Amino acid sequence: MADAKEEEQVAAEAGGEEVKPEEVDEVKAEEAEEAKPEAEKPAGATEKEAAKEAADKENAAKQEQAQRMVAEAEHARADQVAAVRAEMSALYTPDAEALQALASGLVGVTAPLVEATAERLHLLHSKQLALIARLAQEDRKVMTLPHMADVAQALAHVPVYAARLQEMRADMHAITARVKAMRKRAQKLYTKKQQEDAITMQSRQAAIQKDKEALK
Repeated sequence: MADAKEEEQVAAEAGGEEVKPEEVDEVKAEEAEEAKPEAEKPAGATEKEAAKEAADKENAAKQEQAQRMVAEAEHARADQVAAVRAEMSALYTPDAEALQALASGLVGVTAPLVEATAERLHLLHSKQLALIARLAQEDRKVMTLPHMADVAQALAHVPVYAARLQEMRADMHAITARVKAMRKRAQKLYTKKQQEDAITMQSRQAAIQKDKEALK
């Protein structure tokens, strides 16, 4: 009766398909093997499980040791980095006394030059103010002179006179160039005339000499 129920359960688990008797026997054997207590299991299976469990424990211990070593290495590296940073900070921390001495020395060197330059600028500014006042005074004197209107009118015509003077100067330059060209041309004509007169004189002398020889 129990076997029939087991067969029905196996058939139900198979989804209603037809189950062979051999398959039913295999399932029964597996269930019986699982139901056996640990003492009844074969010695080889127990040793394999113990070896597997020991290997798992050894791997877990190795992983834990590796993680611990990595954590220690990271901690040591962090300590080393912090020590290096502290050392660099100590090396490059400016010395307040040295900075104060450097600033004092710089001020001591540049202060006389700055004071001398400021004194010269002040003297130059005073001279400029005096010159401006002198020019303003002279301007007032000029503006209060008699016949200043005539002088101002004459000065107003200065640009016209200057333009005319420039025109006359240009005309004089042009006349001078023409005179030089005319002199050069006259010199050439005079030289040519002298050459022609010399040739004519030589021709006459030759003719007179020929006539004298003919008369003899």
